[in-house]
Amino acid sequence: MQNKTLILSASTADRFHAKVNHQKYADFQKIEYRFICRTDIQNPYLIKAACISEMLNLGYESILCVDDDVFFLNNNWNCCEIFENYTQDLIVTRGRAKKSGTTLFNAGVMFIKNTPTMQKIFSLLPDVRYSTLKGNWKHEWGPLTGQEQPRLIYLIKTIAPEKLKIIDYPGFNAHEIEFHKRKDFCNSNPPIVHITGQNKSGKLKRFVNNTGIQLF
Repeated sequence: MQNKTLILSASTADRFHAKVNHQKYADFQKIEYRFICRTDIQNPYLIKAACISEMLNLGYESILCVDDDVFFLNNNWNCCEIFENYTQDLIVTRGRAKKSGTTLFNAGVMFIKNTPTMQKIFSLLPDVRYSTLKGNWKHEWGPLTGQEQPRLIYLIKTIAPEKLKIIDYPGFNAHEIEFHKRKDFCNSNPPIVHITGQNKSGKLKRFVNNTGIQLF
């Protein structure tokens, strides 16, 4: 394994064809890319965590994990600088502020270093019960919503909070709504667009119409 950095995405299906975009970026940066499609895990929302755990066990030193509704916008963006610029094991972007609250961080784009702490957290994640989350959740972590994301927040904050680095939003995880609400948002050179929420196909079309950027 010459380059021990991996760009990883995982889902139950190739829903939005983001793997085409991911592969182009990875090829340009000369980084290995894997899109893993799995249907053998009972809770599909925990597929990503299982795949991360497997890739850590394979020996990749660093993993950039992106959801299948995440798209790279700038092939010249050097994602490896994130690993180099921060000493923490898990580097993420704070959630976007909404009326329901601000999530501590968004797990749609994660920079993960292969350390014993990360190996432990991702191996434990599938077994965390919702009752455990509900009984121990802290207000400052934001809304208790989702499947993988709150489990990850709970584990990192209770096991090794010093291993977590949170970048201010939008950081490297800008949501599509920013491009829709602010026509000049592209001028800030965001490296990634994240198609969050419902009606993702419609939002993908809206993004292309608003920006003229072809994602595939």
